Amino acid sequence: MKIGKRQIRLIVHSILTIALITISIPGMAQTLPVLSKKDVNALLKSATTVQDHQELATYYREQARHLTAESQRFTKQADFMDTQSKQGARCTCAAPYRYLSNEYDKEARQAEAKAAQQEQLSQESDKIK
Repeated sequence: MKIGKRQIRLIVHSILTIALITISIPGMAQTLPVLSKKDVNALLKSATTVQDHQELATYYREQARHLTAESQRFTKQADFMDTQSKQGARCTCAAPYRYLSNEYDKEARQAEAKAAQQEQLSQESDKIK
């Protein structure tokens, strides 16, 4: 079975994509705030004070910041991959990077919305006092 250069390149790019995903997931856990998912879930159920809501807002904002950075990193990689295609030959090598960039961006926007919601709840809690 003869494998062409294009197939080899596609295989290599797929392996690199998987490696990047594997590397980025543990890195994400290291840069997020000290709150664990268990702590966040407990706070979401019991948050009544301004401080509780501020802690959650901070957690979500940090999560959004990290996810935005990951999205930008994958966008840069996709842009680089676009420069590597030969003239006249369309390469889909950047597609996985663009997909991951869009997913991280979507998650970052969701985290930012959750942070804004917690800020709103914090302000409402403050008014009740």
